[in-house]
Amino acid sequence: MHAPLSPSFSLASPRGHSLDPPEVLALFLELHRRSQHRIYLLYVMRESGILADGAGAEIYLVDDKKFEVVEQLAHDECRCTFILKDKMNWPYRMELLKKGSWRVESFQEQCVGCFGEGTDGGHDWGCGVCGGSGWGVL
Repeated sequence: MHAPLSPSFSLASPRGHSLDPPEVLALFLELHRRSQHRIYLLYVMRESGILADGAGAEIYLVDDKKFEVVEQLAHDECRCTFILKDKMNWPYRMELLKKGSWRVESFQEQCVGCFGEGTDGGHDWGCGVCGGSGWGVL
């Protein structure tokens, strides 16, 4: 059993500035690993300041608590995306937004309907499971 989580985390890194994307990712993964319930994970994330406004619906609590970072994609100075995989090599995507400080906008698994392609069986219309994003569930 893990020690209870306290919502009193600091957004300052040991170097004395706001957390950079890899530090926010590490904090999220630690909170995720120690959380038993999704609502509590969201509460602690919000209280710690790493949950983007309106982002709760896009945060999944996954039973498999071990993730490996596969790739970091930096879109621009305000958005950063990480691709992770679990122990079964299933992909997950984490998106961070910078609005003052870096915050988690979403943490989603790859769509089980289109396997990240965004289309339904190669047709022109979007996937009915994820809405064409390739990630998460509508």
